[in-house]
Amino acid sequence: MDDSPSKFKAFVAPFQQVFSMIESHAGDDINRFRSDQVKSALIGLFRDLRGITMATNSRRNYAMLFDWLYPDHMPLIRKALETYTDTPAVTTPLLKFFAEFVLNKTQRLAFEASSPNGIK
Repeated sequence: MDDSPSKFKAFVAPFQQVFSMIESHAGDDINRFRSDQVKSALIGLFRDLRGITMATNSRRNYAMLFDWLYPDHMPLIRKALETYTDTPAVTTPLLKFFAEFVLNKTQRLAFEASSPNGIK
């Protein structure tokens, strides 16, 4: 993954579109959020995000990914987990992604006193 923020934004633009599509279905109607279209999109999104997260081997790359996901997309991730608790086809890729996201592989997380996120 390139270290350029502009290239990163261009790279994640398709994923941002998927997040936007899913968020448009995440209103008050739970049946709309549990549709097959949203389910398939969530499964693919979390599989892709896990792969991207696995490729972040430096603090800088991880920080760009973290800043893109947190806090903007975390409510949707939480809603997906709450809504699809009974659907392993969705929860398994979601939890595998999140496990990779919080794994301190190659010391990409640094908990320094000067950083509230602990990654910069």
